Amino acid sequence: RDRLRSRGLGDVYKRQGVAAAKKILRESLKMELKASAAGTLESGDIYIEITPTDEGGLVIELNSTVNYQFGKRIRKVITETLVQAGITNAVVVATDKGALDCTVRARVESAAERAGAVIAFEEK
Repeated sequence: RDRLRSRGLGDVYKRQGVAAAKKILRESLKMELKASAAGTLESGDIYIEITPTDEGGLVIELNSTVNYQFGKRIRKVITETLVQAGITNAVVVATDKGALDCTVRARVESAAERAGAVIAFEEK
């Protein structure tokens, strides 16, 4: 059997089970979030600081040399990733040095996990 072509339905069901378990865990736990950070200030990276709040939604402070061109997209990626992690009230300070979307997402996920969030990764 050609493994590159098909891995069978068993792997699909296993991945769905893990994602569902993480989702149930995230919903059942009262997340006690703490301040956290991830990333560096190197070129091509982004430094993310998350400070949880009790209310007020997500407030994103973006410091970037490409804010004019890509600021809306960077804010969208940060917001989507935090909502996926179950964080809806926080102040986020992002210092961007030209990071790609995948890097922004990875740094936000890392900061969210360090803050105490449980992230359920969705297969696309």
